Amino acid sequence: MEECIALGEANIQPLIASLPKAQHHSCHVGAEDENILDDRTVIKEAYFYFKMFQGLLVDLIFSSHVCDNSVRFFSSRTAKDAFRVIEAELNFFYDLLCTKAAIVHCPLGYIYRAISVGCIVAAFASFIVLNKHGFYEYDIQITYTLFLGAVGLEFAILGTIFCSDWTIAKIRTYEKHHRSLFQGSIFIELLLKFKSESSPFTLHILSARWSKSVSQYNLIDSRLRRWPKWIEKLIDARQRQWPRLIEEPLSLIPLRELFDDLKFGRVEPYNDKLGELIFDELKRKASMAGDLQSIIGMCAARGKWALEHTKIGEVCEILLPAVRDVDYNESLLLWHIATELCYNTDTNIDESTNHHRETSRVLSDYMLYLMIKQPWMMSMVAGIGQIRFRDTCAEADRFFDEKLFDENKTNKYACQCLLSVPTEVKPADVKGDKSKSALFDACILAKELGKFGETK
Repeated sequence: MEECIALGEANIQPLIASLPKAQHHSCHVGAEDENILDDRTVIKEAYFYFKMFQGLLVDLIFSSHVCDNSVRFFSSRTAKDAFRVIEAELNFFYDLLCTKAAIVHCPLGYIYRAISVGCIVAAFASFIVLNKHGFYEYDIQITYTLFLGAVGLEFAILGTIFCSDWTIAKIRTYEKHHRSLFQGSIFIELLLKFKSESSPFTLHILSARWSKSVSQYNLIDSRLRRWPKWIEKLIDARQRQWPRLIEEPLSLIPLRELFDDLKFGRVEPYNDKLGELIFDELKRKASMAGDLQSIIGMCAARGKWALEHTKIGEVCEILLPAVRDVDYNESLLLWHIATELCYNTDTNIDESTNHHRETSRVLSDYMLYLMIKQPWMMSMVAGIGQIRFRDTCAEADRFFDEKLFDENKTNKYACQCLLSVPTEVKPADVKGDKSKSALFDACILAKELGKFGETK
């Protein structure tokens, strides 16, 4: 600063140091020109970004160059290729946090594995040539079985290590720094062919990085198909009707969660349409992100940003309170129920946009699944969100028990009954704020959405 001020006083234009270019920029020269990424490039890019963004686990602050590099790479990719890279990258993160892959795939780990295999094979060979005179035949057979099992297990582990993404990424790194000493391209090609899903020799566990499924939980569907009251009392260990010797062991077993998962749990297969919708929205937001503050505001908007950037101006003022003036957990419940109401009462279905309709419901049910079944993934809604969900379920149960009979307990009819309830007055003005239910507030939101017509 003193030097800068001195230069200014001497009427000399001070030289402003430019930010140094990040070294990782050169790694992706020409990557944007590729239309479809091959498996080798996918693993290379995934490992590169995995190493780059490990600091996210400890809230490390990154430079603008790191962000620009990531945005530039992914904005030039298709949704399918982008998700392939993310799949492999998250696979690296999972292995780092939940397995011993980081130890196994290091020089010391390779040495220990070689010693382990060598010792077992040597012990097996020694037993084969050993004079077994005086041994019981039964004991010899058992020993052979144990040795064969141990050797088979070791070679199975070796096969898993060799076919791991870590091995391919390590070979690529070694090949880059020692190109004149080692060429691993042929070995990588063989591994990739063995790992490919089309190979008849591969195991599914070697080729699949995730289940390609989306867990679902639907509030209205779960209340319509809920257990009879006598079964609920039976599986609820908190009921004080049990003798103490039976109640205390049962309280340690989450019977209700177990039975609810069996009855209401649903899984939808992941499809490329879902990935394209998410990825296109991310790219649209990234293209409009100017500075850090705009990015922070965009990430915290939770629906507000989408409503403010819609082409229909009147939507903003009417629907914004459902995301701006409520807590996150309440907003999630409101839009989940409203989505289900609109989905089941929509009569004019356009085939060209039907996949958006289906995708909206899949995402809606997935968000409620996270809130109810995986609350630690959404810590901000773990407390009041559970209370609000229970109150909403209780109000739905009372309504359905009064209005519906067994022969008409369908999602469509239930949604029609909910929308037929007069909602000129807000529920809180009628019943007060003792109940945290969001059921009929969601009905108001669904009616507002219905006013804009099918195309909007």
